Amino acid sequence: MAGDAEGNVWMAAFDGLMKYSNGEFTVYNSDNVDHFPFLDAFEAVLVDDDGFVWAGNTFGTLCKFDPAQETCAELYEDEKGMVGGLNHMVMDEGGKLYYADDGEGISMFDGTGWKAFALDELPLGNGYNAITQTPDDTIWLGGYFGLQILDALDSDSAWTHNDMDGYTVNSFFHTEDGWWIAHSAGASFYDYAEEEWTNYKRAEEAGEGIYDGGATVITVDGKGRVWFGTYNGLTVMDGDSFTYYDLLTQEERDEGYSARTVKALLFDGANVWVGAYGALFRFDKNDEVTMWDEDCLLYTSPSPRDRTRSR
Repeated sequence: MAGDAEGNVWMAAFDGLMKYSNGEFTVYNSDNVDHFPFLDAFEAVLVDDDGFVWAGNTFGTLCKFDPAQETCAELYEDEKGMVGGLNHMVMDEGGKLYYADDGEGISMFDGTGWKAFALDELPLGNGYNAITQTPDDTIWLGGYFGLQILDALDSDSAWTHNDMDGYTVNSFFHTEDGWWIAHSAGASFYDYAEEEWTNYKRAEEAGEGIYDGGATVITVDGKGRVWFGTYNGLTVMDGDSFTYYDLLTQEERDEGYSARTVKALLFDGANVWVGAYGALFRFDKNDEVTMWDEDCLLYTSPSPRDRTRSR
C-alpha cells in the first residue's frame, strides 16, 4: 500500500491496482484499462515525487500509472536488465526504482534503462524479500539468508552478511529515531543515537510481545505506537503494552479459522491500513475498525476489541 499527496490510498492486489478515495474504491486492471499488464496479480505499489503510481505484478511487469489519465503512461515488461518476477519494490531519494524477485535477483531502473543484479559471487541467493537504503548510504537486502549489506555509492565494494541467527528477514521500516526489521522471530530496532539494536521476540502468550508469529511488516502511527503485522494476526505495541488482533469475524472464529496473515501496513497520517489475506482493514484514530472483503463492506466496529481477540 502507498499514499499520495492527494490523500488517496493505493493498493497492490491480486485483481489489479486499487485506489481508495473519499470512501470509495476504484479497481484498475486489464479489463478496464488499455495497455495494462495482462496478468494483474500485483505485489507492490509506490508513488513517485511526480505523482505517478508504480505498480508491479508477480511476473515482473511494471506499470507507471498516470492517475489523471487513468492509464499506464509507461509499461515495462521483459526488457533487458529486468529479472523475471517481482515481490518487493522501492525507490531511492534520487528517483531510481529497484525491485526484487524471489527467484532471480534485483533490477534497477534509472529513468532510461534497467540493470540486473544477480551476480553469483555477490548474492547468497536470488530470493529477496526486502530492500532499503539507510542514512549512511548502505543498501540492506533481506531474505531467507538474513541480511546482506552493500555500499550504495560504490558498486565494486564487498557485500557483508549478517545471518540474523538463521531467521528470515521480511521487511524494513524507517523512523526518525531508527529503523525496524521484521523477521521470522519477531522484530528488531536499530537506534541511531544509541547505535544499538533492541530485539522484540515472538511471544507465546498474547499481551507479552509480538504474538503468534514472526513479523511480516511494520509501521508506526501518530501516537508512536508500533504495529506489527505477523503470519498470524496483528500486534500493536504501546510502550510496554501489547494488544493482539486475530482479524477474524466472530463467525470465522467460531468456525475455527486461523488468524489472518498481514501482508501490508500503512499509516496515512490519520488511519492505519492493514492489508491481510482475505480482507482489508482500516483502524481510525480511535481504533474503530472498518473491514472489507472482495465482495462488500463486512462491518464497521465501534470497539475493535469486540471483533478481535485479545488474550
